[in-house]
Amino acid sequence: MRKKLTLSVDSDVSDELEELPRKVSVSEFVNLMLKGYVETFKKGRALTKEEVDEIVAKMGGEGFRERIRNTFPTLDRAMALAQWVKDAAGNVGKEPKKA
Repeated sequence: MRKKLTLSVDSDVSDELEELPRKVSVSEFVNLMLKGYVETFKKGRALTKEEVDEIVAKMGGEGFRERIRNTFPTLDRAMALAQWVKDAAGNVGKEPKKA
């Protein structure tokens, strides 16, 4: 079951999103990121490949994975984005705290 959530972003972010060529909707991407974050937080560690595969399977499997690949063509870009988020949060080199 889907629930509607209002997400507010800065106008410059919204404008930039409109300019991106993408096959994955912003909702799909945010949903994936939030699912990964929640699971990582609950487990208190990074997710294994199998755990990530399970999340992707629930979101549409290979069709979803292919759309992600088309939207984010290189792992280097995705890793740079993840590093940027860690830097912005001040979590560089820190392990998540155990619950």
